[in-house]
Amino acid sequence: AVKVQRQFLRELFDVDLGQLKRLAGFVDAIDVTSEGGLMDKNTKRSWVSVYFEMKRLLYEEIDYLKEIENCDRFRNNFEQAKFSHIRAPKTYHDLTTDKVLTMEYVPGIKITDVESIQKAGLDPVDISKKSAESFLEQLCRHGFFHCDPHPGNVAVEKLSNGEAGLIFYDFGMMDEFGPVERKGLVDFFFALYYDADAKDTCDALERLGMLRKGADRMSVEKVGQDFIDRFQDTLKSGNQWEADLSPEEKKKLNRQRRRELGEDFLSLNADSPFIFPPTWTFVLKAFFTLDGIGKTLDPKYDLTRLTQPYLKELLDLKDGNAF
Repeated sequence: AVKVQRQFLRELFDVDLGQLKRLAGFVDAIDVTSEGGLMDKNTKRSWVSVYFEMKRLLYEEIDYLKEIENCDRFRNNFEQAKFSHIRAPKTYHDLTTDKVLTMEYVPGIKITDVESIQKAGLDPVDISKKSAESFLEQLCRHGFFHCDPHPGNVAVEKLSNGEAGLIFYDFGMMDEFGPVERKGLVDFFFALYYDADAKDTCDALERLGMLRKGADRMSVEKVGQDFIDRFQDTLKSGNQWEADLSPEEKKKLNRQRRRELGEDFLSLNADSPFIFPPTWTFVLKAFFTLDGIGKTLDPKYDLTRLTQPYLKELLDLKDGNAF
């Protein structure tokens, strides 16, 4: 398989990104907020910083010498026998330049083509689970992850043992974070899923750069413990997640929280304790993409619930010895 870069692509990027930078500055200036999610008024964000993160990755994406290195690194990360179902194409460095990329041709079934997957005798639910676990492994253990795992970049093949394998393509848009961020993420998952402890969760968020140092920790932890308790109740009961509620149901729930938490909830709103680090822009983008793929393969797909059993694979990371 040979990929040849479109002529004048970098120049086109220069023009388009210049316009995006102006737009990001405008959005920062008017401080657009809404209730919930990344736009919530409790969360500080800089869209200009997000722009620079996006610009960095986009220019890396059109450097095919960088992409071939990324592909080799991704393949080596999954070389253990337990990940024999994860595949990345072989690369040909002597036939690659910054604008021409030569790799092994590895055909497969599009990961969202449920009909073809079933015709091949493969289980879509198993594939949805494998795709989720592969991304969690990239984030938590490797710290090096695919930013664009859309259906065109992930395919399925039938392995010699009759099971489903995943084929990843297009390694231009990859990103990474270091041991501090990885340890913070692992600690966050364990604090949220197993310990159900607001203080440990907040400590992990501080290490991840998502909780502002000097914030009113007493209020944050009290509101956080309320969130964790609700999270645990939903996790154990199998009920619907808050994110899936209707707008009216969300408003009703928020009003109830305000009544129960009183001044702590108001203090949280006034303090804006949370920060959205631009590094996490593409982590969230990948999560949303995988969620869409998972729900196509399995209507009952729930990445949040799939994370819990996967954490058993990370026990060696919890004490930090593996970092």
